[in-house]
Amino acid sequence: MLLADPGRTRLLLAALKDRSVPAWTLSFGHKRDLLMNEDADVRTEAHALLEEKAGEREQVLKRYEAALDRPADAARGEQVFRNVCAKCHRFQGYGSEVGPDLGTVRNRAASLLLKDILIPSQSIAQGYESYVVERASGGTEEGVLAGQTPTTIVLHREGGQETVIPRGDVRRMYVSQLSAMPADLEQQVSEQQMADLLEYLTKVR
Repeated sequence: MLLADPGRTRLLLAALKDRSVPAWTLSFGHKRDLLMNEDADVRTEAHALLEEKAGEREQVLKRYEAALDRPADAARGEQVFRNVCAKCHRFQGYGSEVGPDLGTVRNRAASLLLKDILIPSQSIAQGYESYVVERASGGTEEGVLAGQTPTTIVLHREGGQETVIPRGDVRRMYVSQLSAMPADLEQQVSEQQMADLLEYLTKVR
């Protein structure tokens, strides 16, 4: 609702600036709408607020590398997965199929998996790119391309939500350079929780 009106959009930017609205609470689509807003002033302020400076993600990764050496508990890690990751990923038969099934990464080194989690746009799994569709009728949709027919395009979004768009309503469609996965997951997952999550993803069989 805030993004639907220019005046309210500026209220949202002000709230992001004074941190009464944490940036991590915005979805990929919300961030994209701000960063690609028709108003140049909104775009400029959004980039300043939402885009991280060069090297910031690497600093976060460096800090979270401590999680690799912490004593960890897979049962606690399962709760982290269910609370945070299952909105887009499946593992052990639980979750949504927006991103890759994490059973496919269980043999990946924990250090590489940590990097995939904290810097998701650096390595987007093939077939799970985020698409942006601009509708001819107005507005935009975003999500992972789940299927196409001669008459429709189907996008999957967080929580397993599905959007079916008639091809006749597609003005433009393109792949985003950003991962649909949040790039600031450290705002929701502590170092200990990350250690538990990695234990769950790499050790549970």
